Amino acid sequence: MTTDPGYRARWSVGAIRGPRRGGMLPPPYISRSALTAAWRDPIVGQMLPQPEVTAAGDRRPLDLCIGQHQWLALGVGIDPRLELSSRDRAILDGLGARYLAINSVGATVPTQPLQCQDQAFLAWAKSHRLRGLLVRPDRFVAQRLDLGCDLRSLDPFAGLADKSRRAAELQPHNHHDSRMAAVS
Repeated sequence: MTTDPGYRARWSVGAIRGPRRGGMLPPPYISRSALTAAWRDPIVGQMLPQPEVTAAGDRRPLDLCIGQHQWLALGVGIDPRLELSSRDRAILDGLGARYLAINSVGATVPTQPLQCQDQAFLAWAKSHRLRGLLVRPDRFVAQRLDLGCDLRSLDPFAGLADKSRRAAELQPHNHHDSRMAAVS
């Protein structure tokens, strides 16, 4: 401990050490970058909350549904793939992204439907008028999904969309099996 009487006085009243031991840290937040949206949306840069969700009867934290090191398109009440432009779907598919829909009856493959009754998460989603989010692999919100508009936070990965498109063009258009069937 220091011998500075001013420091000791501030320490004793909690001005330096905080109001109580083990208090809450401020929520994590990141600044704008190439991997976040450019405009001022208060949800961008926040860490995604981790509610308890139910998938196929199994209750678990949302984090366990996301996977490791993956981008996430998250919908609340909607299938997030329906909010994405074809360019962004191609980029996210190239990145191996996950698609999750919370409390959505219209989720289709490959989107995984989840149910959430976590009131704190639902209140958070409602307070931000949340329909869909793009979440970075580090779990920070990159951008709000905007129906059919290209996501600027995916611009650094635009080459993946071109690569996916070229690969699709190289695939044969005839879906019939080219092998000869054995006749008995």
